[in-house]
Amino acid sequence: MPEIIYTVEQTAKTPLIILNGQTGVFELTGRSLPENPVQFYLPMFIWMENYFLHPAPQTTLNILLDYFNTNSAKCIVELFKKLK
Repeated sequence: MPEIIYTVEQTAKTPLIILNGQTGVFELTGRSLPENPVQFYLPMFIWMENYFLHPAPQTTLNILLDYFNTNSAKCIVELFKKLK
């Protein structure tokens, strides 16, 4: 069984990520400037694939990013596509 909550601590270049599979609330907060955004966000996407097997009745995405670079924007678009 997958973990109910996925978290990544915020750094100067990466956002705080909290994905709560029980409540269905997903949050990204801070700045997204990782060296390799695809590698940084991949574990989150893997967690989400497991979440989609048994999602909460409602999923809410809260994005509170002060800044994100172009490569991070591509990952955020992928996040939207997966939630669609």
